[in-house]
This record gives sequence, structure tokens and C-alpha cells, in this order.
Amino acid sequence: MAHTTWIYADGSGINHTIGLYHGNIDGHVAIYCDKKIIQIDFGVKTNEIYSFFIEDELCEIHLIKQKNDVFYYEFKVNKVVNTPKNKERKRIQQLEYKQLALFGLALLCFVIGLLLFHHYQKNQKKPENSYYATYPSSITRDQLALLYTSGKKGLARFYVTPGSPKIIYAFQTISQTQVSASISANSNQPLQLPSGFRLNDQDAFEVIYLPDNPLVHIIDFRTPHPNTIRNYILAAIETERYSHPQSNNGRCNCIVETILQEKGWEYLAPICQQNDSPQAQKKYQALLLSAKELLNKKCPPN
Repeated sequence: MAHTTWIYADGSGINHTIGLYHGNIDGHVAIYCDKKIIQIDFGVKTNEIYSFFIEDELCEIHLIKQKNDVFYYEFKVNKVVNTPKNKERKRIQQLEYKQLALFGLALLCFVIGLLLFHHYQKNQKKPENSYYATYPSSITRDQLALLYTSGKKGLARFYVTPGSPKIIYAFQTISQTQVSASISANSNQPLQLPSGFRLNDQDAFEVIYLPDNPLVHIIDFRTPHPNTIRNYILAAIETERYSHPQSNNGRCNCIVETILQEKGWEYLAPICQQNDSPQAQKKYQALLLSAKELLNKKCPPN
């Protein structure tokens, strides 16, 4: 029987534990909130959506059947349906838009200048931050400090659906709570990571979260799971063999292994993408040139 739990913080800051049981064989579903069963259904073996209110927010649990007949479970707040809460949220948003419009062009220029200055300062102080993804994006300095001092480490796995504008990821805490969130993506092209690799389905990276509030977390794209690195290596070998059929497989393998050992897994990205564009081909050639002597010694031409 599948069991999944989520933590939801309502508008007053109170955390609610939402859980779902789903039978693997009979398909029976039980949903509870704060240890109280709120919905039961029987024989659910296809996609389904269950709606319920927590305070005045309309919440949903989505049962999504994958191609391999395994279900994926997602919890989210519906901010589109015409509920009293969403009406009030929309009214406040419209009021804020009208107020912002009154500030005029002068204030707009000031804000743009301030944003540009902030962006410059951020890049100057912490260029390595591009390797991190934070959730929520508006994470505070205090929360960031707590993550570095008291955060726990886990493994976040990504689920990429071609054509979807969102990429879902999930991880499990030491208390066996499953946390899921999503990042926006361009549905027309793969999401490129700071390392240069594209984000693929089932890629996994280290996540650091607050034990008492795992919704606050950081994904470190500099620390992929060994299986993800292994996929990078296999992709680099396959691309090298395909791009240089005149070379034997041993030399292609040797080039990838040498770059991996001497420079690190990040430098396999130019090998994987050498055929993507003229610019990518230049990066690949520059990489080989930087290790020319070592490659000639370890991986002599045919």
C-alpha cells in the first residue's frame, strides 16, 4: 500500500499534515488531515483528483498514473476556482495593480535601477549561488543561515514530463515525510543546469532542508547523486563514439575517463553537447586542447 504525506502551512502559520493511503491491488484510497480521515474512495486505478478545504483554502490531491502503472501523488492549493478566498485574493491583487500604476514612470525607473544594482551586487558577492535552487524563492537570510547550521541532507529526485511547463521534484525527510515542489521550465526545450548539463527525468541532487519545516530547502546542483553522474558518463561516451566513428571505442572511452579524472564530472558537459551548435563545438575543442598532452599520452590516436 502506498503512503504519502505532505506538510501544508495555512495562512495563520499553522502546519497541517495531509496524508494519503492507496492500495496497490484493490486501489482503495483514504485521505486524512491532522490524523482525521476526510475522504475515502474505492477501486481507484486511474487518474483522479480529490478536493477538500483546509480553513478557507481549496486543496487538491492529484493521483497521476505513470506509464509503468505506478502512481505519482501531488498535493497543491487551487488558486483558480472561484472560492471566497480566491475572490478576495483576486480583489487584493487588482487593488495592488491599480496602486502600483499610480506611482508613474519616475518610480518605475528608480525600481529598475535598484533591481539592476541588486542583481550586480548579488553576482559580485556570490557567483556560486547559481548552483543552488531555493524553495521558496523568497527564502529569508535567517532561514538560509539555519539551513547551513541546522539543515538535514536528503536526495531530491526530478520528474521531467516533455512539454510540461513545470518540473516536479520530491524528497523524503528523516521522519519519512515526503515533500514535493516544482520549478518552472520552458516546455519547448530542456532546462539547462549551471553545470551545463540538461535536467533529465530521474536526475537526483542533494537537498538541504529544515527538519521542522522541510518546505524550506535548498537543492545543490553541484552535488548530483552517483547514479546521475554515471548517466553523464554514459552520455558522454555515447556522444563521443557517435561523433567520431573513425576512432575506436577504446580511445573514445579513454577521452571521457581522462577528462573525468583530471577535471571532474562538470567537464563532461562539453563532450555531451559538442554537436549542439558551433559554439558548443568550440567549447569541446577548447576542452580537448586544454588536456592535449595528457590525452595524447593516455589515449593515443588510432
